[in-house]
Amino acid sequence: MNEFSLKEGKIRGGLFAAIGAAVKYVVVPVIIFTLILSFFSALNSLDENLGLTMIGDMRNAALIIGIPIIFLAFFRGFYPKGSISRVTFAILTTAMVCIWIWFVMRGGKFQMSATVAELNLDISLLILVFIFVAALGGMYYVAEMFSYRKEYLTKRGAPPQAPGQGPAAEQASSPQASAEQGQTEQPASPGDASESKEQPPERNGA
Repeated sequence: MNEFSLKEGKIRGGLFAAIGAAVKYVVVPVIIFTLILSFFSALNSLDENLGLTMIGDMRNAALIIGIPIIFLAFFRGFYPKGSISRVTFAILTTAMVCIWIWFVMRGGKFQMSATVAELNLDISLLILVFIFVAALGGMYYVAEMFSYRKEYLTKRGAPPQAPGQGPAAEQASSPQASAEQGQTEQPASPGDASESKEQPPERNGA
């Protein structure tokens, strides 16, 4: 059976992984950026350019790039440990997370302008560190695949067991059990029957 077959995985594991990715990369960031956007909107009664466009773009990027991460994370959790399919989707998920960090955080370059002032902030080196840490997290799934590979292949190679085939059924179908059953059901020989008939009855003494 192909390791990318849908029969290989479990929907429950995929749902847990997808929900975790949705909370981490879509729900929480969108809520945070919405709150920040509301805060800047209250301060920008006189100047509408103070970070409003930038915060809005960051929120949209978190939503747009977060949706593919949820999709890939589902299949990462869907397939079992030790399978090539799981590590493939894990690597793809890690790559999308790195892209998410870079675009949502605007490459570490932030610019906010007001009427009398302009703020430029460059933390691109820190963003690269975050991306490196995320890539290391993807390497965890590679190590996991090598750790569980033998166990996974053993489970896939085990022949399916038919219903009713257990230790008790195997013992009942063994040759020794059938031989013992034949001995118990064997009828008495004619000689034994004649001997029992020819034996005179015992007489009671006077």
